[in-house]
Amino acid sequence: MRAYMYAYGYKQARLSKETLLEAGLSDNACDGCDTCQVHCPCGFQVAQKIAALQPLTTIPDIFLT
Repeated sequence: MRAYMYAYGYKQARLSKETLLEAGLSDNACDGCDTCQVHCPCGFQVAQKIAALQPLTTIPDIFLT
């Protein structure tokens, strides 16, 4: 959720990418899951937010703010 906040809340794509890479997520973090086991108490759809951010990890840093 922190990476999502950086990207969409603060418009800091580079910081979002760094956070994602530090987390060590695979290229498709939700691959192999039939249903999401993450249940956010605030009601955020975590799997959807991760999917929205995942392409960010492949963008060269020179194009990120």
